[in-house]
Amino acid sequence: MAYDADEPEFDHETVLQDVIRYLLTSDDLYALSCDAGTAALVDGDGDPIDVVSAQTYADAGVLTLDRGVYLELSDGSRFGVTLSVSARGSHDTTVSPPPAHEQQRAPRPTSGARRDPSTATEPAPGAHAPAAVETETR
Repeated sequence: MAYDADEPEFDHETVLQDVIRYLLTSDDLYALSCDAGTAALVDGDGDPIDVVSAQTYADAGVLTLDRGVYLELSDGSRFGVTLSVSARGSHDTTVSPPPAHEQQRAPRPTSGARRDPSTATEPAPGAHAPAAVETETR
């Protein structure tokens, strides 16, 4: 779901929701975990667990008025990340459209593809590196 100018009272939630969804699909979860300096999720074989789907609640058909992101992981786990407002800012806030030069990001690899370990960030202390990483060539 992209920003909807017809619902300006939800500017903060909608923009944050879209950014969270983008971040969680912009790279594999293992690389994001390493970049964040936190442990990474791996399955019983040591292979990284990936985000296979990240949709806004509206796009996923979640029956709620809240804004949020519905995540499905490669191990079958499902999570909802809900944005709740604790306080509204005291100043008027508007949104600006994305820059005209914004490029579409490359599509994510298929679920069988894995990140090339030669380009991966070093895992944080205490993080578990995958036992075997496969790469997909086309």
